[in-house]
Amino acid sequence: MPKSNQKIGQISEDEVIFLFEEMVKKWRNSSKHKDDHSHLGRKLFEAVARLSASVAYEAVAIRRNKITGKLDVFMQKRKRHQTYAGQWHCPGSIFRPYEKPADVLKRLERNEFKAELKSDNLCVKDFFIDSEIGWLLSRVYIVQIVGKPSGGKWWPVNALPKNTVSEHRRLIIPAAVKYFKD
Repeated sequence: MPKSNQKIGQISEDEVIFLFEEMVKKWRNSSKHKDDHSHLGRKLFEAVARLSASVAYEAVAIRRNKITGKLDVFMQKRKRHQTYAGQWHCPGSIFRPYEKPADVLKRLERNEFKAELKSDNLCVKDFFIDSEIGWLLSRVYIVQIVGKPSGGKWWPVNALPKNTVSEHRRLIIPAAVKYFKD
């Protein structure tokens, strides 16, 4: 690790810290962030998140299959440029500054499900996970999808695809199933 004032490329560690703190101050003082919960930029946010523990909203959509009577879970396949590329997962997101569960749920409606979601926003279970994106306090929320979601598939809970994100297979989905009520 570089010592204070040691050069990192063309800029010192102290200068990097100063610039970052100035950027955060500017962002916090703007009126924009209070209304739309914008953040510092995806790449910067993810880089910082890897250095600390983040809180995740794990949105688990479960339904009873009308034909089989068994439980299904809605999952999406991660894209090539995303962490856990090519694996299936329950959509979710990291809480941004000033966000409450209802705010994250609205963001997930727009960006992940592309459908209206209903939830009481009560966390049914927490897990502390050492993941590829850093340390996460994963908070499991059961959501209901209103209408037809986009970009995913319903899977039987007892027949998840082999390439399901491990933490979702072992922890997240079973926790949601335990607390699911028809």
